[in-house]
Amino acid sequence: MASNFKDIFEFKASKIEADKVKILSVIKTELLKFNFEDDYLKEGGLEVISYNEVRFHTCTLENFTDTRSISEANRPNKYNIQVGSRRISEFNSWDYKLSFNKKFENSDDNHSIEESHHAIGCGTCKQHGKIWCSSCRGAGDVTCSSCDGRGEKQCGNCKGTVNIKCWSCSGKGTKETGYGENKKIENCTSCSGRGSNKCTRCSNGHITCSTCSGRRKVTCYTCHGSGEVTCYQCDGYRTMDHYFVVNAKFINLHQKLFVTNPFPGFDNLRANEVGFAIQNKLFEFKENRFKDGYFEQLQSHPLYRQICAFFDFKDSDKTKLISSRITFFENKYFEVSFAFYGESYTIYLDQNLSKSYYGGKKPSDQYELDLLYKSLKSASSNELDIAKKTIQKLSKYDFISINEQDIVAAIDDTQNIYKAKNEIDTRNYSYAESTLRLVSKKKKKERDYERLIKRLNRIYFTNTTIIGLVSFIAISFKLIDKNGQFTLGNFLISIGILFLCWLVNRTTRSIHWSRWLVLLLFSVQFFGIIYFENKKGNKIRSEKAIQESFDAFFKSGHISECFEIKIDGSVIQVAKVDFPNQMTWDDAIAACQNLGYGWRLPNYYELRGMYKQLHTKGKGNFRDDKSYWGSSTGYSTNIFVMDFNDGVVVGINKRSNDNRQVRAVRALP
Repeated sequence: MASNFKDIFEFKASKIEADKVKILSVIKTELLKFNFEDDYLKEGGLEVISYNEVRFHTCTLENFTDTRSISEANRPNKYNIQVGSRRISEFNSWDYKLSFNKKFENSDDNHSIEESHHAIGCGTCKQHGKIWCSSCRGAGDVTCSSCDGRGEKQCGNCKGTVNIKCWSCSGKGTKETGYGENKKIENCTSCSGRGSNKCTRCSNGHITCSTCSGRRKVTCYTCHGSGEVTCYQCDGYRTMDHYFVVNAKFINLHQKLFVTNPFPGFDNLRANEVGFAIQNKLFEFKENRFKDGYFEQLQSHPLYRQICAFFDFKDSDKTKLISSRITFFENKYFEVSFAFYGESYTIYLDQNLSKSYYGGKKPSDQYELDLLYKSLKSASSNELDIAKKTIQKLSKYDFISINEQDIVAAIDDTQNIYKAKNEIDTRNYSYAESTLRLVSKKKKKERDYERLIKRLNRIYFTNTTIIGLVSFIAISFKLIDKNGQFTLGNFLISIGILFLCWLVNRTTRSIHWSRWLVLLLFSVQFFGIIYFENKKGNKIRSEKAIQESFDAFFKSGHISECFEIKIDGSVIQVAKVDFPNQMTWDDAIAACQNLGYGWRLPNYYELRGMYKQLHTKGKGNFRDDKSYWGSSTGYSTNIFVMDFNDGVVVGINKRSNDNRQVRAVRALP
C-alpha cells in the first residue's frame, strides 16, 4: 500500500493530442448553440488549431468527527414517574452509542437517556393542574357579545322607534271609503289618523337580550364557568417528566489538494459553475486514525506538512474523531483552440465533451458586433423592421452591454408615431388614436408625440364643437314656446354639457370620448324636453304660447279636434286647451259663454269623466298641480272644484275669489 501511495504522489500532469475528427464535430455543435444564421456559419472558415487532452491529479482529505452535548428536556408526566432529582453531571455523553452515516455525510442524532427520567413539580400551575382562564380572567363569565353587555337589544319589530307603521292605512293616517260617487276620505280607524301604532313587543324600543337573558354576561366558553383551564405545560398531570438528551452532530471536515496542477488557462471555478465532469476516482485509503509515520515516504513532497497537519486531529471532551480518509482522483478535460472568421478562440470541454466554457472571448462576441452594425445601418436607412429584428437577435447574447429591450421599445414607438401620422393624414382618426395609445410613457414626453396629440385634439375639438353647436340649436328650437324658468334651466344644462366635454378632453386627452359624450348628453336632454312636454303640458309653456294655442283652437275653426267623453250615453266635447289665464268662477262662466257654440263649465259628472277618461290615460293636457272650476252643485251657495292630481271633487262657496284653471265643454246635439 505504501508503494502505491508514494507512486500516486509522483504522478505528473500530462497533455496529449486528442481525436481531431471528434473534436471538430464537437466544435461545430458548440457553434450551433449561438443560433448563428446558416450563411454566417458556412462563411466563417472554421479551423481547429490545437486539440489536447489534459490530465492532472487531486486528492481529498477527510476527517469524520462526532460532536456531543447533553441537554435538558421536559414533557407531561403521563407515565407516573416518581419524583426525584438528577443532574447533568451524573451522565457522560460518550457512554452511549449513536448511529451515523458511514459514507462520511453530515448528520444529526439524538438519544434520550432512559435512566435520567425523574418527575419534578410543574412551575406553571404550581402542581395544581389548572391555571387561570385567560378568556374570562378567572371570573367564569364574559360580556355578552350579542348585546355588548347592555342586557337588551334594539327591537326588531319597530327598529327602536317604539311606533310601527299602521298596516291598515300604510302609514298615511287616512283611507278611502265607499265607491263611485260615494267615495270619500276618512281618518283610519286602526291608528286614529296617526299613521302608526305603539309597538306591542317593546315599551322603549328595546327588548331583553335572549342570549344573556338580561344578565349582560354569559358563561365563559373556554372554561365553561369554572374560571380555570387545564395547564398547558403539564397537561393537567401536575408534574413534569424531566430527563436528559444526548445530542450528536456528525461532521465531515474535508480539504481538497492539487497533487499535480492543471495547465495554465484552466479555470477550476468556472468549470464547477458549468458542471464539468472531469473527476475519476483512483484510490482510497481509510483508517480510524492515521498513525504517526504513515506518511513518512512523502517527506520530500511539498504537500507532506499540510497532509500531516490535517490528519493530526486532537480529540476533546466534546468532539472526537471517528474515521479519516484520503481519496485520489484523476481529472481529465480537453483544451481546444480554433479559428473562426480569422479570430482565435480557446474552449475547454469536460471528459464527456458535453459541458464547455470559453477562455476569454467567444465567437458570438464578433457576431454581436456585426449585428449591431447591421441594426444601426438599417435604422439610419429608416428600415425599422429590419433594425428591430436585428436588435431582438442581439438580446440572446451578452457581450455588448446595451439594453436591447429599450432599443426595441424605442423602435416600436417610432413605428407607431409614423403610423399614427399617416392615419391622421388619411383622416382615420380613431385608428390614429388607438395607435398612439401603444406608445410608451417615455416616448409620450417627446415633442413628436405631443405634436401629434395636439393636432389630433384640435381636429376632435373642432368636430365636438360643431356637434355641440348643432345640438344646441336643436335644443333652442325645442325651447321656443317654453316659459322663462324652464328655458333658463335647459340653457344652463346645455352650457354644463359643453363644459363637461371640454373637461373630459383636458383630463383624458381624448376628444374621441367627449365627441360621443356630447351626443349622448344632448340626446338625453332633447328627449327629456319631449318627455316634460307630454308630462307637464301647459305647465312649462310660456303665456304667449298658451294664448296662441287657445286662439288657434277657438278662433281658427279647429273645434272638430276636441276630446270626447261619454256621460250616461251622451257625448260631451272637451276643449283641447285650457283658457290661457286663471280666473274667478264668475269670470269663467262669462268666458265660456262668450265662446258661443254652447260652450260652458263642466258639471260634477263631466269633471269625473274628464279625469277618468282623459287625464288618467295621459290625454287632455290637464295640469295636475292646479284645480279646475265646475258648474253649480245645485245649492245656491256652492260650486264644484276638481283637483286633477288625485281626482277629488269638492264643493266650495261660489263667492270665493280664488283664481283657478278653466276648461270649457259642450254637449253634442
